[in-house]
Amino acid sequence: MPLYTYTAKDPQGKRVTGTAEAFNEEALIAKLHQQKLLILSLGERTGKGEKGTDLRALLASSLRPKSDKIGFTALLSFTTQLAAMLTSGLPLAQSLRGLSVDVQDKRIQRILSRLETEVQGGNSLSQAMEVFPQAFNKVFISLVKAGESSGKLGGILTQLTLYLEQQATIRRKVKAALTYPCVVAAFAALVVTFMVVKIIPKFENIYRGFAKDLPVPTKMLLVISKSMQNHFLLGVFLLFCIIGLIVLLGRTQRGRLLLDRIKLRVPVFGPLIKKSTVTHFARTLSILVTSGIPLVPAMRLAIQTVNNEVVIQQLSIITDEIERGSGVGAGFRKSQFFPEMMVQMIITGEKTGTIDTMILKAAEFYEKQVDAAITTLTTLLEPFIIAIIGFLVGGIMLAMFLPVFKLGGVMH
Repeated sequence: MPLYTYTAKDPQGKRVTGTAEAFNEEALIAKLHQQKLLILSLGERTGKGEKGTDLRALLASSLRPKSDKIGFTALLSFTTQLAAMLTSGLPLAQSLRGLSVDVQDKRIQRILSRLETEVQGGNSLSQAMEVFPQAFNKVFISLVKAGESSGKLGGILTQLTLYLEQQATIRRKVKAALTYPCVVAAFAALVVTFMVVKIIPKFENIYRGFAKDLPVPTKMLLVISKSMQNHFLLGVFLLFCIIGLIVLLGRTQRGRLLLDRIKLRVPVFGPLIKKSTVTHFARTLSILVTSGIPLVPAMRLAIQTVNNEVVIQQLSIITDEIERGSGVGAGFRKSQFFPEMMVQMIITGEKTGTIDTMILKAAEFYEKQVDAAITTLTTLLEPFIIAIIGFLVGGIMLAMFLPVFKLGGVMH
């Protein structure tokens, strides 16, 4: 029988290396899994060394990409495929090698090759991922580390895949709900600006031949048109200044806090953003606690995934209260920021010892609310925006033709 060498980790996280005889790799993998070992690398031993060694990975380890950041879709694809490979029993290093060969993006390929090299060298997957903080955030790495400690890395990655898919769905729906009115409003602004700057001046030459005074709406429209023509470049400059100021504010903590507070107070959209943010935090916290991470460290990790400074501030206060000995539910209730139903579910989970389950149920409940709110919003916004555009364009057209109608009435 062939002789294989392997590197693995036991349930306590201790690195184990050894050799074993088996009919094939699959038989050895099954044997090691029975011993509850997490396989890091596996190769057949020959006179020249291990057949499974990939020397190209050594070269890849010396190459660092200019940017380690990878897109959300690429991260989801990587997690899904790696979870499937590990669950089916393939060794970790072999799985990483297979993924690096299949991927088309050279930058991601270099990251995967580096991960494989680190794992072949005896490091855990979580330790290897820490080399690429832009690609794998702290929540991702902590969940991988929890999976390694429990010997259930494949199962944790499967849960992580479901979590990422859910976040992608919510993100896509919220983005669609917020993007549509912005795009339509921008288009309407361009149409109105074009009419005021280009069309109305042509009518002004016609109005000069009228002996009668122009109607008040027409006079107001002409004044607006003249002002926009004379100060068009100034208006564009001021618009860019406002956009630049908002961008600069967003790069400071106080500025982000101010902008995020405004976002949460915007009618209709504010409650939707708040529910979406709370849902994201609750689901993240649930999967962290379920994986075995203590509550306070899990909350601090989950806070890092929130992208609203107001919510981050509230959650940080709650976490500090819990760390000082306050009850979890009491901390959430004291903030008076989170929905009462979520607070009640957390209190129930705290009393029954099922806080991770109750937080997950709260997340699922608010996900349904967000989904329903987005559906309602998109259904109502379309006719509302069309009505506003019709009112603006119709009002301009009416003001433009009022002198003609008035002149026609005089002639009759």
